[in-house]
Amino acid sequence: MFGNDRKIDYFCSENVKLNGKMEPKIGETMKVSPSLTGLDEWVEGSVIQVEHNPFQGLVIAIKDKLGRIFFGKSKYFVLV
Repeated sequence: MFGNDRKIDYFCSENVKLNGKMEPKIGETMKVSPSLTGLDEWVEGSVIQVEHNPFQGLVIAIKDKLGRIFFGKSKYFVLV
């Protein structure tokens, strides 16, 4: 029982790289791909949440200047 908890703690404390850089921090600016948003252009916004999801991997949420929130796998995001 306690062995599994330790593995989860270790996983969440790892430094995950995003396109060769360290994972984003809350408040940093990122762009999200049209593949995720369904819009014609990349959308720029501020990171509001970074989650280590055991099923999806690193999940990022950003909020743009219009107040829209986009979230998904890190592969759809780039640091600005």
